[in-house]
Amino acid sequence: MSASSVNACAVLFVATPVLLRVAECTTGRRRASHPAGDRGDEQRWCMYLLVGLIATLCYLNGIQGDFVHDDIPAITLNKDVLGTGPVAQVFRNDFWGTPMADLSSHKSYRPLTTLTFR
Repeated sequence: MSASSVNACAVLFVATPVLLRVAECTTGRRRASHPAGDRGDEQRWCMYLLVGLIATLCYLNGIQGDFVHDDIPAITLNKDVLGTGPVAQVFRNDFWGTPMADLSSHKSYRPLTTLTFR
């Protein structure tokens, strides 16, 4: 069994009580202590939680992964991501750290994505 499989199993073991609570919310079974007016809000909150948990579980095995394909030039070699220049430079460069006016620029303007890596 691989390390990522073991980690996924551990997460499922820990998340099972939460998932059971979410299932209880979404099926409409509720404790008597809740007022009748809270049912819609509670079900909506539970659905958001369920979607978030499923999304987290789907991508959890990628946390320990290495950088692949274009991650090295886009993240580990990009001066905008490394923080060697001013933050304003992120808004003047493309996703790869090349000035937008440069002929070799891919013109892929994604400053908010670049800032999340910074």
